[in-house]
Amino acid sequence: MKIFVTGATGLIGSVLVRRLIKEKHEVVVLQRKSADTREIDDLKLSFHLGDVADPGSLKGAMDGCDVVYHMAGLVAQWSGYKEALYRINTLGVRYVVEAALAQGVKKVVVASSTAAIGGTEHPEILDENFLFNLRHLPYAHSKWLGEKEALAVAKKGIEVVIVNPATTFGPGDKHLNAGRTILNARDGKIFGFPPGGNSFVDVGDVVDGIIAAMEKGRNRERYILANEVLSYKTLLEVIAKIHGQLPPKLRLPKFFLVMGGWGKDIASRCLFKGEPYPSREAIDMSIRFMYCSSNKAKRELGYNPKVPMEDSIQMAYDWYVKKDFQQSMVTRI
Repeated sequence: MKIFVTGATGLIGSVLVRRLIKEKHEVVVLQRKSADTREIDDLKLSFHLGDVADPGSLKGAMDGCDVVYHMAGLVAQWSGYKEALYRINTLGVRYVVEAALAQGVKKVVVASSTAAIGGTEHPEILDENFLFNLRHLPYAHSKWLGEKEALAVAKKGIEVVIVNPATTFGPGDKHLNAGRTILNARDGKIFGFPPGGNSFVDVGDVVDGIIAAMEKGRNRERYILANEVLSYKTLLEVIAKIHGQLPPKLRLPKFFLVMGGWGKDIASRCLFKGEPYPSREAIDMSIRFMYCSSNKAKRELGYNPKVPMEDSIQMAYDWYVKKDFQQSMVTRI
């Protein structure tokens, strides 16, 4: 089968293309001029130079391809990236699915996020039918809007399935989408834990679910791909164990976090002219619970996550050690 993949240099995309090549598929990947391809340079791939945010660059990219995995996206928890998030995570989805439709592709799997599901103030389990309530957060909103764009194009005659991976750990996370917490703990930057919690999953399990979605997913349906739900307190305990450190004991009050986020946001905009860390938007997510169920994916796709989060985080940490990875090496876009 001939397969087109976007986002092949990201964590999920790079593991996905490696799996597809192992399964003897012919793979064409979309490559931006600035992309770091080192994680996939050893693979027998074809490259098409282009950008998901540039529809003209997608013309002819998918000719002869049977299916498309759209994995590209920007993960950024700050309103300063609002325009880029909309351009990449929302319009980019529309452009890719429209190009697939125009070029005769049979089916597209679009990677969204559990951030597009929503979050709650108190712990409860969410599923694909939860009423999205995070429109004030640019990243979550951009992913939710991207799903709407994909479904709108699907009505024109192409099969589209959406997957919603949880926060994903694993070796190769060079953009620090989840791995930033590992390195912040290593570097002594975490002194307390926020009151919320999230859903987590290993990258290998996510790729299993994505391939299953292509094979078994129903048209215009979405599937959550998660494994464990953990409070941030528990997550930091797991990370501290891996580092051989004591976990933070201080529970950070919501009021303290929110006020600190506003202060950092104002200082960053007025004085430092850069992205604050943690941003006000990241803090907003950290005081919420995003506990998501994968029961639908298990039932319909046969999704069966196997990697415990402690093992997944250990593998990610080992990769950072092997690469002597520093946070200064990260580029956002």
